[in-house]
Amino acid sequence: MSHPVYVSCAYVHDRMEKDRERTVVIDASGDRTQYLGCRIPGSLFFDYASIYMGDTCTSAPPLPDAETMHLAVCGMGVGRDTHVYVYDIK
Repeated sequence: MSHPVYVSCAYVHDRMEKDRERTVVIDASGDRTQYLGCRIPGSLFFDYASIYMGDTCTSAPPLPDAETMHLAVCGMGVGRDTHVYVYDIK
C-alpha cells in the first residue's frame, strides 16, 4: 500500500480524530520556543539536538544514527502500527 509523502493539515486532523491511539504528530522544527508558541495541538516536540548529542548540544547534524533514532521515536509512542506525521513550521 502506497502512502502520500505530503498531506494537508486537514488530513492530519482527520486522522487524529478517527484514530488518535495510532496517530503521532511530531514537530521537527528544532526550536522548543517556537514549538511552545505555535504548534499543532497534540503534537510532540522532537528535540533532535538533544537526542543526537545530549543536553549540552548547541548544533547537530541532520539526524542521529539509526539505533538512537529508533529509541527516540519509540519513546514518543511510535510503534509498528503507528501513523506518523512530521512537520516543520519554518
